[in-house]
Amino acid sequence: MLREKTNWTERKTEPFSFGICDQNCWIAAVSGTYLFETCYLDLIATDPGYRGKGLATALLRHLEQECLKRGVRRIFLSTQDFQAPGFYEKQGFECCGQMTDVPFAGTTRFFFMKTLSE
Repeated sequence: MLREKTNWTERKTEPFSFGICDQNCWIAAVSGTYLFETCYLDLIATDPGYRGKGLATALLRHLEQECLKRGVRRIFLSTQDFQAPGFYEKQGFECCGQMTDVPFAGTTRFFFMKTLSE
């Protein structure tokens, strides 16, 4: 089935992670997995003392450029209502779904995707 759908004989999965250091300490980082033409963003984090300085935005821009170099055209992620859904919307991500009471009662998990163009 994979070969018929993609013309690939095996699953193309490649994990990634990169970040920003200040004085040999990680202050912001991103990690996830490239799978075929989609990037699954698992984590983006900034040290609380460095938030609001554009580091997460810079990491996303770098990730987008890396995706384009690899022929990856979509970035997919999930986040909680108490995390950063507004941040992703500001970065051009579109909400493509949500689940209430996940992973526990009183919270909502949002799913976002961004289609990249050169």
